[in-house]
Amino acid sequence: MLKADLDAELEIINAEVDVVLAKRKAWMDAHMGDYAKYQIGDVIYDLKTGEKLGCITRHYRYQASHAPFFDTTMSIEYEFETPLGCLDNTSRHHGWIMFGNIGQLLEYQKSELAFTQLKVKASAEYDGDIYAALLNAG
Repeated sequence: MLKADLDAELEIINAEVDVVLAKRKAWMDAHMGDYAKYQIGDVIYDLKTGEKLGCITRHYRYQASHAPFFDTTMSIEYEFETPLGCLDNTSRHHGWIMFGNIGQLLEYQKSELAFTQLKVKASAEYDGDIYAALLNAG
């Protein structure tokens, strides 16, 4: 076969792939709200600090615009408007912000309080044991 014939065949195959990728993208775009943990209009917070981050304005998938061939899972990211009116997004904060809604924030704070109380109690018991041992040693 001539190279020109092979190139033409490859062009047809690539066009078929483009059609399938477009079909997948359309389906995924249509179902982002179904897969999203938070909906447009929800307010999200940083669970660690309690800071109000903003209101969800848009769902998106990072790979959909960066590497469509690898856009294979419904990994939903969120664009949100900050209290100062700026747009921000969750994909740039991975690893250092724990996102959640008000219910999740309250649950996280209760959990942190219980853990802190447990640490304080354990520390007091440990310190008390050391103090008692020192008294008994003398």
